Amino acid sequence: MLYVDYLGALYSGYNGRRDVRTGKRIFTSGKYAKMFLNDIFGQIDPNYIKYGALLWEIYRNGTIHLYSPKILKDLNSNRTIGWIAHKEDRVCQLGSPYNFLTTHLVPHDLGNNRWSQPISIKCLYQDLVSGIDKYALLISTDCKLQSRFMQTADALVDPEDTTLTW
Repeated sequence: MLYVDYLGALYSGYNGRRDVRTGKRIFTSGKYAKMFLNDIFGQIDPNYIKYGALLWEIYRNGTIHLYSPKILKDLNSNRTIGWIAHKEDRVCQLGSPYNFLTTHLVPHDLGNNRWSQPISIKCLYQDLVSGIDKYALLISTDCKLQSRFMQTADALVDPEDTTLTW
């Protein structure tokens, strides 16, 4: 999912934004990554359009910031949703202890206000590779995308200010 951060930054472009406290450049944003999931991954599997933001919140933010995917709670319905990571196909029958038919990304009702988002690691990898290919093709045909890509890639290699010594 970190790679989706990077791709989202290249896709959206760098606008010169800096952290107000540290002055460091900010290239990534959940908004950019979710847009990339929606626009590019959504062409590979439409479930990213509907459930990509949920995937992002559970799997990326939880794993990066908490070392474990998040469990979310809907304040209106009191439902919770976690994840089930597996290595099966996009649509598959999960074995014990789950024993249900599942589709990659589509939330499954476990009962008692508990839900899970099945995440096929196999599909996530394949979709990432396909998404990179699709994005590369789009860059080659869209001048605005190409400009944002180049501008962001150039900014990423500019040295970052630091007080560290070596």
